[in-house]
Amino acid sequence: TPPPRPITVQEDTTPDDAPEETPTETASTPSFSFPAFEGSVTEDGSVILTGFTFFDPEDDPLTVTLEAGSTVTINPNSGVTILEGTGTNDERLVINGTSEQIEAALNANSNGPGVIYRPTPDADGNGSLTITVTDGTSAVTGQLTVPIDPVQDAPTANDDSITRSEDDGDLIGDLLLN
Repeated sequence: TPPPRPITVQEDTTPDDAPEETPTETASTPSFSFPAFEGSVTEDGSVILTGFTFFDPEDDPLTVTLEAGSTVTINPNSGVTILEGTGTNDERLVINGTSEQIEAALNANSNGPGVIYRPTPDADGNGSLTITVTDGTSAVTGQLTVPIDPVQDAPTANDDSITRSEDDGDLIGDLLLN
């Protein structure tokens, strides 16, 4: 439940003979917040993000776009409609639903752990998760930075083969080419 909004009272200083203005309807912008995230994730690992909040003043359905320089997975069976992606290991995912359904898809609950953020293999530096929320009229975008720690990859070796004739002298070959 959103906190109550303060009411501002202004004295009407319009002269009595002024033409009456027709009030125009303005759309209120939806809002959201990211979870607090401290630390980092290894390039070969993943991190669970939870604690997202979403709010639309008119309680309109929201469309949320998650874009990552990695992949994200959300909780299944939360009631959202997936408009783009599958909900599993998506670089771009677009979902639609009420604030409550979206929070259920992105936060830890009985449906799952929350958003699983998995960096691209061999990534290092900073990854990001950009979220855009729209109610069809207004939109708001924010970005969460996820530090990615590189991991020393294990060396790989390939089989080597050298062919020589029986009567050739010394065996010469380069085992370091692979």
